[in-house]
Amino acid sequence: MRYCFNKSFIATQELELTIFSAMFLLGAGYTLKKDSHVRVDVIYHRVRKRKKAFINCIGTIIFLIPGCFLAIKTAIPFVEASWRIGEGSPDPGGLPAYYLIKGLIPLGFFLLALQAISFFIDNLRLLLGKQARKDVKH
Repeated sequence: MRYCFNKSFIATQELELTIFSAMFLLGAGYTLKKDSHVRVDVIYHRVRKRKKAFINCIGTIIFLIPGCFLAIKTAIPFVEASWRIGEGSPDPGGLPAYYLIKGLIPLGFFLLALQAISFFIDNLRLLLGKQARKDVKH
Protein backbone atom coordinates (compact mmCIF):
# COMPACT_ATOMS: atom_id res chain seq x y z
CA MET A 1 0.00 0.00 0.00
CA ARG A 2 2.91 2.29 0.65
CA TYR A 3 3.96 2.16 -3.00
CA CYS A 4 0.45 2.66 -4.44
CA PHE A 5 -0.53 5.61 -2.27
CA ASN A 6 2.97 6.89 -1.47
CA LYS A 7 1.95 6.72 2.18
CA SER A 8 2.50 4.14 4.90
CA PHE A 9 -0.50 2.71 6.71
CA ILE A 10 0.80 1.45 10.04
CA ALA A 11 -2.61 0.19 11.13
CA THR A 12 -2.85 -2.12 8.11
CA GLN A 13 0.56 -3.59 8.86
CA GLU A 14 -0.43 -4.19 12.47
CA LEU A 15 -3.79 -5.58 11.37
CA GLU A 16 -2.00 -8.18 9.26
CA LEU A 17 -0.14 -9.49 12.31
CA THR A 18 -3.30 -9.29 14.41
CA ILE A 19 -5.36 -11.35 11.99
CA PHE A 20 -2.59 -13.95 11.74
CA SER A 21 -2.39 -14.15 15.54
CA ALA A 22 -6.16 -14.55 15.87
CA MET A 23 -6.22 -17.28 13.21
CA PHE A 24 -3.40 -19.15 14.93
CA LEU A 25 -4.79 -18.85 18.46
CA LEU A 26 -8.43 -19.54 17.65
CA GLY A 27 -7.69 -22.18 15.01
CA ALA A 28 -5.37 -24.38 17.07
CA GLY A 29 -8.18 -26.32 18.75
CA TYR A 30 -9.99 -26.83 15.45
CA THR A 31 -6.77 -28.04 13.85
CA LEU A 32 -6.34 -30.59 16.65
CA LYS A 33 -9.95 -31.73 16.18
CA LYS A 34 -9.26 -32.36 12.49
CA ASP A 35 -5.94 -34.08 13.41
CA SER A 36 -4.07 -31.73 11.12
CA HIS A 37 -1.27 -30.59 13.42
CA VAL A 38 2.26 -31.04 12.15
CA ARG A 39 4.03 -34.00 13.70
CA VAL A 40 7.20 -35.91 13.03
CA ASP A 41 5.92 -39.06 11.33
CA VAL A 42 9.09 -41.15 11.49
CA ILE A 43 7.35 -43.87 13.49
CA TYR A 44 3.76 -42.68 13.81
CA HIS A 45 2.56 -43.40 10.27
CA ARG A 46 3.84 -47.02 10.42
CA VAL A 47 2.06 -48.15 13.57
CA ARG A 48 -1.48 -49.45 14.06
CA LYS A 49 -4.41 -47.46 15.38
CA ARG A 50 -4.04 -48.62 18.98
CA LYS A 51 -0.35 -47.66 19.11
CA LYS A 52 -1.21 -44.30 17.55
CA ALA A 53 -3.84 -43.85 20.25
CA PHE A 54 -1.21 -44.69 22.91
CA ILE A 55 1.25 -42.18 21.43
CA ASN A 56 -1.51 -39.56 21.27
CA CYS A 57 -2.52 -40.16 24.90
CA ILE A 58 1.04 -39.89 26.18
CA GLY A 59 1.80 -36.81 24.10
CA THR A 60 -1.42 -35.11 25.14
CA ILE A 61 -0.96 -35.76 28.87
CA ILE A 62 2.78 -35.05 29.03
CA PHE A 63 3.14 -32.19 26.53
CA LEU A 64 -0.06 -30.68 25.15
CA ILE A 65 -2.29 -30.15 28.19
CA PRO A 66 0.52 -28.99 30.54
CA GLY A 67 1.85 -26.74 27.76
CA CYS A 68 -1.57 -25.14 27.34
CA PHE A 69 -1.95 -24.49 31.06
CA LEU A 70 1.59 -23.12 31.30
CA ALA A 71 0.84 -20.74 28.41
CA ILE A 72 -2.41 -19.63 30.09
CA LYS A 73 -0.70 -19.12 33.46
CA THR A 74 2.07 -17.11 31.84
CA ALA A 75 -0.27 -15.06 29.64
CA ILE A 76 -2.80 -13.97 32.26
CA PRO A 77 -0.59 -11.39 34.06
CA PHE A 78 0.58 -10.13 30.66
CA VAL A 79 -3.02 -9.69 29.49
CA GLU A 80 -4.16 -8.16 32.80
CA ALA A 81 -1.44 -5.52 32.60
CA SER A 82 -2.42 -4.73 29.02
CA TRP A 83 -6.12 -4.35 29.98
CA ARG A 84 -5.26 -2.27 33.04
CA ILE A 85 -3.42 0.37 31.02
CA GLY A 86 -5.68 0.12 27.94
CA GLU A 87 -2.66 -0.71 25.81
CA GLY A 88 -2.64 0.42 22.21
CA SER A 89 -0.07 0.70 19.49
CA PRO A 90 3.00 2.78 20.32
CA ASP A 91 3.09 3.96 16.70
CA PRO A 92 1.04 6.94 15.55
CA GLY A 93 -1.83 5.70 13.43
CA GLY A 94 -1.55 2.16 14.81
CA LEU A 95 -4.27 -0.05 16.22
CA PRO A 96 -5.83 1.39 19.38
CA ALA A 97 -6.76 -1.75 21.36
CA TYR A 98 -3.88 -4.22 21.73
CA TYR A 99 -5.41 -5.49 24.97
CA LEU A 100 -8.25 -7.12 23.02
CA ILE A 101 -5.80 -8.97 20.82
CA LYS A 102 -3.70 -10.04 23.80
CA GLY A 103 -6.87 -11.37 25.43
CA LEU A 104 -6.98 -13.99 22.70
CA ILE A 105 -3.81 -15.63 24.05
CA PRO A 106 -5.31 -17.29 27.15
CA LEU A 107 -8.62 -17.84 25.33
CA GLY A 108 -6.93 -19.63 22.43
CA PHE A 109 -4.89 -21.87 24.72
CA PHE A 110 -7.96 -22.60 26.85
CA LEU A 111 -9.88 -23.71 23.76
CA LEU A 112 -6.91 -25.83 22.69
CA ALA A 113 -6.78 -27.42 26.17
CA LEU A 114 -10.50 -28.27 25.97
CA GLN A 115 -9.99 -29.89 22.60
CA ALA A 116 -6.90 -31.71 23.93
CA ILE A 117 -9.01 -33.23 26.72
CA SER A 118 -11.55 -34.41 24.14
CA PHE A 119 -8.71 -35.74 21.96
CA PHE A 120 -7.27 -37.63 24.95
CA ILE A 121 -10.66 -39.17 25.82
CA ASP A 122 -11.23 -40.30 22.23
CA ASN A 123 -7.78 -41.90 22.07
CA LEU A 124 -8.23 -43.50 25.48
CA ARG A 125 -11.52 -45.04 24.32
CA LEU A 126 -9.71 -46.48 21.31
CA LEU A 127 -6.96 -47.83 23.56
CA LEU A 128 -9.50 -49.52 25.81
CA GLY A 129 -11.11 -51.20 22.83
CA LYS A 130 -14.24 -49.09 22.79
CA GLN A 131 -15.65 -47.60 19.64
CA ALA A 132 -14.21 -44.18 18.89
CA ARG A 133 -16.54 -41.46 17.71
CA LYS A 134 -17.08 -41.41 13.96
CA ASP A 135 -15.82 -37.86 13.54
CA VAL A 136 -12.37 -38.74 14.96
CA LYS A 137 -9.55 -39.61 12.56
CA HIS A 138 -6.81 -42.04 13.60
